[in-house]
Amino acid sequence: MLEKLCFLKAKVPRPLPPDIIASVRMFLETLPQFDEADLTLILNREKGTRIFPSKELAEQAWFATLTEPRWPDLPAAEDWAYGILENSRVDRVVTTLRTLMTADWQMKKVYFFYQYMHLYHTTHQDIRGGTGNFVPGYTPQTPAITVQREEIRTILEIYRTIDTPPNALLLWGGSFLEVADRFPEELHSLLSQVGQHPAFVAYSNNGATHFSQIAQAFLEMSLPHHITDAELLNTVVPWGGRTRLFCREAPGSTAALRFSFCYIKPLREYPPIRLEIPDIIPLEEIDSLLDRVLAHIILNPNIF
Repeated sequence: MLEKLCFLKAKVPRPLPPDIIASVRMFLETLPQFDEADLTLILNREKGTRIFPSKELAEQAWFATLTEPRWPDLPAAEDWAYGILENSRVDRVVTTLRTLMTADWQMKKVYFFYQYMHLYHTTHQDIRGGTGNFVPGYTPQTPAITVQREEIRTILEIYRTIDTPPNALLLWGGSFLEVADRFPEELHSLLSQVGQHPAFVAYSNNGATHFSQIAQAFLEMSLPHHITDAELLNTVVPWGGRTRLFCREAPGSTAALRFSFCYIKPLREYPPIRLEIPDIIPLEEIDSLLDRVLAHIILNPNIF
């Protein structure tokens, strides 16, 4: 099978000093021995927003699901991925800037919310364009907060109307963590209305530092300035593995805004990416769900 060209926006992480890597590994190996309160990261004391380990971490002896790479080479990983996704469907929702021609023949860039459909077979996938939503007036000068609010509304609209088989997967190229504080009501509406079928997962490679902050609270040495979780976990999570789940929760007027997240490493040469999962997904289904996401990214490494 020919290897595809890969155009990733993700940066190859800077190497960490060996002493820091050893200390971080030792700390992560002992995580299950700590109480939840010790490992809780308070993001906003006034609002009560916090990040804390899931039950999954307390039941496991190691921070990540693997200690060695899952496959010997890329062809083996791709064969595994096609086997996982055979006869299934993955829909991906992304926000892009498109160049359009105006009525007076001028070119301008506008935001476009688009849905791609991937249909998997034994040895290949069909990629089809689905529904698209062009938002008039949304240009590169539009405030990011306005675009994000419209993006959440669009995702919920797509989810309500999506026609997929029970084993389908809907991926959003965004982040619950990024929008939770800005739009708690909109995000709560989205997460409360999505169900188990089709499964809904957000993926992101932005520079979150939650694990880094927790690690620094316990390590005697300081981590490099602005070290991201992806950089910190790059030497810890083997190719094909994932971290245990952590939970993010903020009390609300009617119900808590809560979801889980972890990091997976689908591409051998690049750092892990974060997956964020609605709380409605049962814990016993998480591994199967994340394997499908892992397989999809292996076969579509250019989705970032």
